[in-house]
Amino acid sequence: MTVNLKPFDNQLTATKPSTRTSAIPGSRYIPVNYRRILCIFPKYTPSFGTFHHAYPLTGKVKAFMPPQGILVIAAYLPQEWDVRFVDENIKPATLRDYRWCDVVIVSGMHIQRSQINQINELAHIQGKITIVGGPSVSGCPEYYPDFDILSLGELGDATDKLIIYLDQNNQPPTQQIRFETQERLPLTEFPTPAYHCKRFVILW
Repeated sequence: MTVNLKPFDNQLTATKPSTRTSAIPGSRYIPVNYRRILCIFPKYTPSFGTFHHAYPLTGKVKAFMPPQGILVIAAYLPQEWDVRFVDENIKPATLRDYRWCDVVIVSGMHIQRSQINQINELAHIQGKITIVGGPSVSGCPEYYPDFDILSLGELGDATDKLIIYLDQNNQPPTQQIRFETQERLPLTEFPTPAYHCKRFVILW
């Protein structure tokens, strides 16, 4: 099921300047350029640890936990940008989603490694900037040599630098870039995960 929580103007371009004047609390940065961000949480590989075989016993359950981390990142991005979130445990991202965006952000665990790299390939076919963050890449960055940008560690100063980079660049880099958190954002400043934020299209 697709729930449109905010209409999107298909005529907007990646260079459209923002008309808003404030960023969300904690972002500390007001972007100059308009961006479309596609956040994707990959499908889990069936396993004992994800309780895959128990889903039929629960009715409509399709995944064993909500993707909290990438939803926090989605909420932290500047409100001047449009964001779509897709949980591929519910429904895969479509070609239309990839064509719509400027940047694809992925997060996941080791069990999702194959799917994470597949998303990277699909995004690169469409010429999009790709970013991977989360526990898998933070623990083993060598697993993801083909991503454009690695976001290592938790939400913090590296996230702010990443946002500035995306504002200033709209083409994939010539070599991989790493942003690693040195100063973690205090937990009291974390945004609420983007469950109900009206600026998101959530494909559930």
